[in-house]
Order: sequence, then C-alpha cells, then structure tokens
Amino acid sequence: MRILSSLTYYEPHISGLTIYAKRALKGLAARGHQTTIVTSQFARHLPKRETVDGVTVVRTRATVKVSKGIVMPFYPFRMARELARHDVLLLHLPQFESPVAAVLARLMHRRIVTVCHCDIDLPPGIVRTVFMPLIRAAHFVTGVLSDVIVVNSRDYAENSRYLRRSRKKVIVSPPPCELRDAAGTFIARPEASPVIGFVGRFAEEKGITYLVEALPRILERAPRAHVVFVGEWQHVVGERVYDKLKDRLDALAGHITLTGTVSDEELAAWFHAFDVLVLPSVNSTESFGMVQVEAMLAGTPVVASDRPGVREPVLATGMGELVPPRDADAIAEAVLRVAADRERYARPREAIERIFGAERCVSFFEALLGAVRDGAELPSPGVLRLTGEGS
Repeated sequence: MRILSSLTYYEPHISGLTIYAKRALKGLAARGHQTTIVTSQFARHLPKRETVDGVTVVRTRATVKVSKGIVMPFYPFRMARELARHDVLLLHLPQFESPVAAVLARLMHRRIVTVCHCDIDLPPGIVRTVFMPLIRAAHFVTGVLSDVIVVNSRDYAENSRYLRRSRKKVIVSPPPCELRDAAGTFIARPEASPVIGFVGRFAEEKGITYLVEALPRILERAPRAHVVFVGEWQHVVGERVYDKLKDRLDALAGHITLTGTVSDEELAAWFHAFDVLVLPSVNSTESFGMVQVEAMLAGTPVVASDRPGVREPVLATGMGELVPPRDADAIAEAVLRVAADRERYARPREAIERIFGAERCVSFFEALLGAVRDGAELPSPGVLRLTGEGS
C-alpha cells in the first residue's frame, strides 16, 4: 500500500500530534508499506526531502508564520505531485491546508482518512478573531470530503464541536503509545519526595499555571516535594507561558527542575523516576495526553484534568485520579493522595499495552487504510477497558 500523509509540523518538531503521526507512519513503513508525509520546512536547515525511519519526508517551504500556523504557498503543487504516486491519503487535523489536500485527493480519485486530534482553540486576541473562522471552515470542508474520521476516544468525539457534523464518519481508536527501554540511562533524579512530573511543551492548553500554583500548597504538607518539567519551555512556537510564569518559577527554584527536550531513553527514565505525573489540561486543544499512558507503562500513576478525552486513560485503567480543570487546590490534594498510596493505582503493563500500545494502533491503521482504499467494510477499532467492558 502506498500511503501519503500530511500535517503542518513533523519531526524534529515535538508535540503529541507529531509523535502520533511518526509512530503510525514508522510502524506502517516497517510492515512494508510505502509511506510519505508532506509537511512544512519550518526551519531553513531542514532538508526538503529525506527518509527518516523508513518514511519519506517531503518538506514545503514556509513563508509566513502566524501564531502556531504556517503559510506554505507551494503546498498544493507538492501535494498534487505526491498524490499521483500514492493510493490513499491520511490527513491530520488541525491543519489549515487540509481542504487543499482533500480537494486534490477527490479530484484524483483518492480515498481520504482524517485523524482529528483536537478542536483548535487559539488564545484570545486578533489572531483568534481573524483565523478561527477560517480554520473551522477549512476543517469543515475536510470533514465533508473525508471517507472516515478517526478520533482518540468516544468521550472526546461526543463533546467535540467540530465532530458534531460528521459523527456518522467517526471511528474511535486510541493513539499509539509506547515507552522506550530506559535501562542504563542516567538522569539526575532530585533527592526529593514526592517527585512530581510534567511532560510537554509550555503551552497554554497544558494548564501549567495551575500546577505551579498547586506547588506551594503541596509544600505545606510535603516540604521536600519537587516538580520536574520535561520538555520545551522557552521559545515555544506561538506561546508565552514561560514568560508569564518566570517570576513564580524563580521563586520556587529550589523545588523545580526544567530539563528541556530530552531523548526518548531519558524520557522513559524520567517516567520511571516520577512518583506521580500531572496533566492539568484546560481546553479542547488537549484531547488525550499520550504522556499519561507512557507514565502508566512505567508504573507511574497520574493526576489529570477531568476533561473530554483527557480523562480517558484514567477512566480506562483506574491508574490515577481526575481533578476539575483550573483547580490548583484539587491538583495539590490529588497529588499528595496518589503519591502517598501508589500501590493502590498499580496495573499490569500488559493490560495497558493491550488498549493503548503502538502496535495495536499500527494494525488498526493498516486495516483501516486498506479497507478505505478498496471500498471494503471498515474494521472495528477494538477499544477495551481493563475491566473488559466496551468503551
């Protein structure tokens, strides 16, 4: 099968969306399928064409950046050329250019599978006022032209503003989650208790502000507590979260570590080092949070926001607790409770992999793309809870 994919950012950019796309395409390539992705040349040093992990990466020059978005005037030409060489199109939303790819695919009689990662939610301001209607219109057209829309959870699909119009096309399948072997990898774990982890970019939707606000409350009852922020924290595209929090972070410097971007092996080591992982997401741009499952695979329980999609890993496994969004007091209480009784939340790694493992996701896409290409019956996503009940 010859599979063409598209999204705005691909590696070396790091986000949940790019990691999802990379794992799916890499897995499909490993099974002998020809996989290509058209994306942006968001940094000038990146080659316009290369092969990474068996995936052909075609980068289109970016001329203008607007917040998190990129304008790629030559995108239609690259996409048309690549579509002629491929059997089926795999799109990832959010992506402003997605209707261009979808229209071209229809004109060239190619079937379309779209993965809706989230409803985009830009910060208040002129960019939101001008571009949100355009983005929503672009995604609406893409949904109309798509044969199937894949979403991470039924919970998110039922609460998504975008997916309301396309529910008959929606099929649910969890994202590809995996954890590297951390054996022999050195990290400077703080001599603290508990060690509280956060993994991700300093982005508005992550709710980092509320974790920072929760830390003084945690320290009142656990004076040796320490928060480790793993991920990009300065110069994050379209974000000013670190600038807003800098003074508070400086005041808590003795109880905070900022690691920056780390290797996959180091990340796995950090997941093992945490006593609890916190994902305090605040809006619909966060639809799942794969880092939760990666922590669970390392045996680390989670405190997550009780939001559509984000709550799915905890509800599916029971390996953590949910808190109201934007509630620093609730975060503090849950962190202390979970860290003090980790054994209560322990679950077998094999059971978690059965639901959320990367190989399961690759098998799903292999069957789905083949069925869509051939006009055959669509495969079941096979989503299960640890109790054996359907989702």
